Amino acid sequence: MRKSEAKLLKLVSFSLLVLFGLSLFSNMELDKNFIPQVYASPDMTPSDGDAWTENDNATYPWTETYSSDMSWSTTSKNGTYSLNATKTGHATRLYLFLALPSAVDVSSCDYLSFWSNASHTKAFRLYVYETATANSYYVEITPRTQWDLYIIRLESFSIYGSPSWSCIKKMWFKWGDLTSGSNETFLIDGLHFATYSQSSASNSISEALLPRFGYFMHNQTWEATSGYPDSLYAWKRTDTEAQSNGLETEALGQSIYAYCWAYNFSGLDFYLDMAETWANALYYFQNDTTGTTGYGGFAYGRAAGSSGQRTLVNAWIHIGLAYLYHLTSNATYKTMLDRSKIWLADTMWDSANSYFDHHYDPDADTIEDGGAFHWARDCAAAGALCAYSNYVEENSTLTCIADKCFNQMITSGTYRQFYSQGLTETDMYASWGLYNGYIGTANVTYKEAFLNSSHRMLLINHRNPDHNGSITAWGNRHRWCEEGDSKLAGWGHIYGLLHLALAYDLTTNTLWSNLFSKMLWDYVYEAQTNDGSITFYRHAIGSYAHYNNRQYTPTSASVVASIWWYYKNVAEPSTTSGAYVVDGSEKITSISHTSETLTFTVNAPSGKTSTTEVYCGSKGEPTSVTGATLWSYDSSTKILTITVIHSSTQQIIIDWTELAVPEFPVGAAVEIALAIVIIHSWSRSRRKTKKIQPDERLQVKASSRARTSTRFVVIYLFSTLSFLTYEP
Repeated sequence: MRKSEAKLLKLVSFSLLVLFGLSLFSNMELDKNFIPQVYASPDMTPSDGDAWTENDNATYPWTETYSSDMSWSTTSKNGTYSLNATKTGHATRLYLFLALPSAVDVSSCDYLSFWSNASHTKAFRLYVYETATANSYYVEITPRTQWDLYIIRLESFSIYGSPSWSCIKKMWFKWGDLTSGSNETFLIDGLHFATYSQSSASNSISEALLPRFGYFMHNQTWEATSGYPDSLYAWKRTDTEAQSNGLETEALGQSIYAYCWAYNFSGLDFYLDMAETWANALYYFQNDTTGTTGYGGFAYGRAAGSSGQRTLVNAWIHIGLAYLYHLTSNATYKTMLDRSKIWLADTMWDSANSYFDHHYDPDADTIEDGGAFHWARDCAAAGALCAYSNYVEENSTLTCIADKCFNQMITSGTYRQFYSQGLTETDMYASWGLYNGYIGTANVTYKEAFLNSSHRMLLINHRNPDHNGSITAWGNRHRWCEEGDSKLAGWGHIYGLLHLALAYDLTTNTLWSNLFSKMLWDYVYEAQTNDGSITFYRHAIGSYAHYNNRQYTPTSASVVASIWWYYKNVAEPSTTSGAYVVDGSEKITSISHTSETLTFTVNAPSGKTSTTEVYCGSKGEPTSVTGATLWSYDSSTKILTITVIHSSTQQIIIDWTELAVPEFPVGAAVEIALAIVIIHSWSRSRRKTKKIQPDERLQVKASSRARTSTRFVVIYLFSTLSFLTYEP
């Protein structure tokens, strides 16, 4: 071997070693936001979570004042007994005291919890202290005439004097405004302090979940009719293939907001494209007639009687459009938002009472008064104004209105209370308003109020051991309830997924991300319908039974956004090929992987065109896609887009197997290349220039082709001979 060739081979070998080393590092994935999956029963005081209300007055003495009757009832929620107190002697007062045998240190606990059931709805105050209420923690609660579980974070108690959670000995339930002459009763059970513990998902990540819920969104399109553009159906029934309940602008606003988050987490433009399609539909539902009371407001829908403009609905629309404008800078959306802010801030804001009015009826040209501060309506509307100031342009007038409205919540103490059976739908409206209130003003009180709902979702996950039933039973550990034992709110629960994701982003507290994982991979996976959604209510009875088979569109949009948050912040699907399906306009089934292939089936009727997106990750562009009519690869997003014009169900095989490339010794390759250059130069030197006449063109073309063929034969023979006779 010549010295020059030896040097060249050493250089090539060294380069290959470097490339191999780099490939090892490129295949290593850093552990991103590792979240430990552990689970244990929460620590409780008393240790069984019920001893203080289990008919053991010798150890844990309860006393009453004002000649009330106190007894132990077998009507209970925990264990055998509950404490039953009835007002008899005094006209309006009922006092219940618990004195522990010795002080307990609950400073390491996270919450106080108990069940209650009352014959009235008169508010009471609960004091927790050592010796005197002058140094105590307290909270005011309005009971209901049914069993309710109250879960109150220690941070949510108000404070008198200088109490300490490390030294608690007494509790006082105090009523001072009961009805004279009546014998009101109050039951209490399961009184205890407890700490949080981590949740754990039983199921592993399912690659099929994301495209299935995306498929539902693709197939909820309301086709353009009567001058309206494409939009979304609000509902789809599980017992029929037909959509139901027509179009609701509220569903558009909620879906836009969720898909903006999906784009935020994934960076994939098709989510933003869908959100813009729905936003364009909203344009046709906004009152753009200046000088009218309804100017700027959005009608509820297209059905008869849906022309009214509701504050709560408009708040969701405004929040969704504000985020979409932030992502797109589309001037049309700003025009819509400018009108909407006028309707909310000028028309519907009741400055005298610091709350928003409820509804505008364009047919009667009347505004329905809000009546009082409403947790869902007013927080949502205040949050919408903050979203404008945050996402569109800073506006101190809007945030001032929001502050006045939110202050109603703060002074009433509403945001401090934890009702596990409160309306989850109501809670989500309020919570998302509070989130936007926080990001629009940086007011930490709004952040705390937003996080309170996360705490409620977490706490209900750890509540009574007797509710550890199956996923279909009321009170399972990873959901909280609609009012009463009969209804579970699918929409409220699922929009709570995004809620937990953002709670984690604000705090980096793994309690939220672990509960998120449990709710997503256990509850959503098990509760999903064949269509790729979740019914609005589960197990409802009576007047709500018809919601058992109705799938609400924004629920699926929220699942899509939530899965992308999980993929980007916790873990991606661990597939053999390293790629995974992320979206499909038609139903995807039978997904399977090998180290170099991804195979799936697209179910669609003949004549239908389907589009499927696959995230290829480190695999990059495939070498072949079998079964596709068309396919394209975007190297910037690593998304493979597959289009199929169906004649029937179609199997797709994506293959990353590398094509075999012949390996030549370096010296041989150099000599071959040199020989080709020499022969090519020799053949060009033998050409003779000749002026070609029109009638000679065919003849010249034929002779030229012959010479070219001869030239390549010579080159081929010479190259082959050079390769075969080469000896390194």
